[in-house]
Amino acid sequence: MSKLKIFLSSNQREFQLERLMIKEFIEKTPIYSELFDVFIFEDVPADGDSPEEIYLDEVKKSDIYLGIIGEKYGKIHKNGQSSTEEEFDQFQKSQNRKNTFIYILENVKPDKNTSKFIKKAHKVTYDTFDRKNLLIKIQKSLEKFLYKQGILQNKDFDERVLLNSSYKDVSPEKVKHFLKISSINRIGDIDKDIKNTLQNRLNVLNENSKLTNAGVLFFSKNPEKFIVQNEIRMVKFKGKDRTDIIDKKFINITICEALKEVELFFNRNTRIMSEINRFRRKDIEEYPYEAIREAIINAIAHRDYNIKGSPINFLIFSDRIEIISPGELTPPMTIDELGKRTVHRNTQICRLLERTNYMEIIGSGIPRMRKKMKEYDLPEPKFNENNGFFEVTFKNSKKIVIDKSKVNSRQLKLLKQLKTADEIDLNTYAEIFKISKSTASRDLKELNQLKYINKININKKQIKYTINPEILK
Repeated sequence: MSKLKIFLSSNQREFQLERLMIKEFIEKTPIYSELFDVFIFEDVPADGDSPEEIYLDEVKKSDIYLGIIGEKYGKIHKNGQSSTEEEFDQFQKSQNRKNTFIYILENVKPDKNTSKFIKKAHKVTYDTFDRKNLLIKIQKSLEKFLYKQGILQNKDFDERVLLNSSYKDVSPEKVKHFLKISSINRIGDIDKDIKNTLQNRLNVLNENSKLTNAGVLFFSKNPEKFIVQNEIRMVKFKGKDRTDIIDKKFINITICEALKEVELFFNRNTRIMSEINRFRRKDIEEYPYEAIREAIINAIAHRDYNIKGSPINFLIFSDRIEIISPGELTPPMTIDELGKRTVHRNTQICRLLERTNYMEIIGSGIPRMRKKMKEYDLPEPKFNENNGFFEVTFKNSKKIVIDKSKVNSRQLKLLKQLKTADEIDLNTYAEIFKISKSTASRDLKELNQLKYINKININKKQIKYTINPEILK
């Protein structure tokens, strides 16, 4: 089929960056680049023709109209209209007028003419946007259009068949590895029966030897060829913010390979601490990797693959790990229900993972994360939905438990008092417990060494002590 023409209309100055971004997004997204050509006026060479004639002629030839309205109406022509409104009116006269998608910028005060234009635009399909989610809004409109036209299949992402794939894209080694780590019984000579296994046992290859998206994500030689958004970006930062990068790795590989790479990156960029107990050394990870792995598996299994241009982010900071994946929870799931019920976004991906030793009992991932963090005496993971993304945060700050065998009665009373009081100094401590300053100094020094209290130098002569907040967790 020939490509469909998209006409992108807006005030050029107000949305200069957005116009270029939308065009680039469509041209660099494989399925869109195969289906659409985008017209923006900036691409027209200066050849003496009337600008009005050029863009109105392009509108007439277009199949889809994407209109962006902000707060500025734009230059008014002799007919009393801006270019954007002229383009809109021209497209409404065409046989494709039902393919009009309008996006209205939120939280701005449009001028008088723009307000009138918005009232007119409300008669067609419209949505509101902010500058962060415009691409997502446009993507959903285009997908809705493609489904309506029958160009895209009405199936979940992972079950859709990739028409440009073939059995030649399959890696036999990756199929064999999957069967090795899965619960699937091997029947016959797997070297000769890979195609049958993919078609009839794993259901990721159709009768025409075309792979589903799930088949590509597990068994293809090069997933990036088909699914560019199948990316995990792993970054290690020096501190608590995203300023200084120590290590990074970006991958777009099959799911089983990705899980191995994440583990290697984790091991390379987190600390191993040692604990001596009865003359025996025990190595303790900074985080329990079982908990981190569960979160990564959930991110891969439940992310929204329909959102293009957004990878999974695996970020290691000095005090935490963040795992951020595209797509909020699948309705009717809520954060409060995590670990209590299960709703799959990508059923076929989940089924394949459940057949391996990566994903165990359905719905057990969240409870297992919490359990492992508790075993390490670390805070429970925090879950959050943020502007179309789902975030999991693991903190590495341990709760400090007071060992009563290491403190005397005075020190224990002080710790109890400091839980409700702000601070104390040497003289006040000595006065309260009627002890010498040398004894008071020794008590406070011991508590500081045990990390039960923090020492704060106010100036050269004045020192204050406060409770370590980790005790209060």
